[in-house]
Amino acid sequence: MEQQQQQQMKEQMEMLSAYSYGLCWSYCTNFLVVITNVAGTHGYCDPVYINTGILTKESDVYSFGVVLFEVLCGRSCFMNVNDERRFLAKLALSCYKKGNLNDIIDIDLKKQMNSDSLNMFSEIAYLCLQDDPKQRPSMGWVVEKLEKALQLQVSSIFFERFSIYGS
Repeated sequence: MEQQQQQQMKEQMEMLSAYSYGLCWSYCTNFLVVITNVAGTHGYCDPVYINTGILTKESDVYSFGVVLFEVLCGRSCFMNVNDERRFLAKLALSCYKKGNLNDIIDIDLKKQMNSDSLNMFSEIAYLCLQDDPKQRPSMGWVVEKLEKALQLQVSSIFFERFSIYGS
């Protein structure tokens, strides 16, 4: 029995590392009890977490992908349409797969961004939202590719200004 309680405590401590999902905790006699309740906006939560209750590093990657699409589209992760919640992640995935992501990207952002940088940013966001957590990139990879997208953007601005003054 003691070994089972130790295992439960270990699992519960691991769950505490996922504090960003609004864990509430309390002490109970000789071991910690963790009660998980999703806090915040439902649209950021990894569908795997919603179905299993298990948080992973890949859950954070999924949530970050939602944030990337919020930036890209200039809108919140959910919209109320006819008193029904519609989630941006689902819409973005569908548009990306159909090749019409440009329809939902913020118009002003499209005007300001280099197309290669925009495409790279879009691909990163898309890969973060993969249904299978094993298909999602690591956060290290995401950061590396976002830096590359930024370099593309900065380079295009530099060359644009240089060509104006160089003429």
